[in-house]
Amino acid sequence: MSNESLKPKKKEEIKPLEIKMNLDKERTLKYRFRAIKLLEEKFEVPFGQLDKVFADTSKLKVDDIITLIWAGLIHEQKDLTHEQVYAMLDESDYSFMDVIALFAKGFGISTPELEALKKKALELNKSTGTGAKREK
Repeated sequence: MSNESLKPKKKEEIKPLEIKMNLDKERTLKYRFRAIKLLEEKFEVPFGQLDKVFADTSKLKVDDIITLIWAGLIHEQKDLTHEQVYAMLDESDYSFMDVIALFAKGFGISTPELEALKKKALELNKSTGTGAKREK
């Protein structure tokens, strides 16, 4: 292996995981190192096992979903609290499963159940451009 392959990529070549959501305003969830570290701590698993945490959506709690959103938003607002995220989601038209679907789509998590959710997230993105609020 050459040293060339070990060099870090240029910043513009590295694309962080980003998911657009319309909450209190348009926001972008980003899952870079800090967010992933926070998720590892919350769920007590290493990065390589985070997908297993989300594979069985029947075991997810509302607080787990809030943590997913919170970890992805702290790059925008360092002092963001879980309570603020609860309020944003309560005011939005996202369902519990919508949020899981958007996260699974962006994070590349794949199980048959999550594949169906990702398909739904793709439909949400196409209909609104951001995977955001549903029509009332």
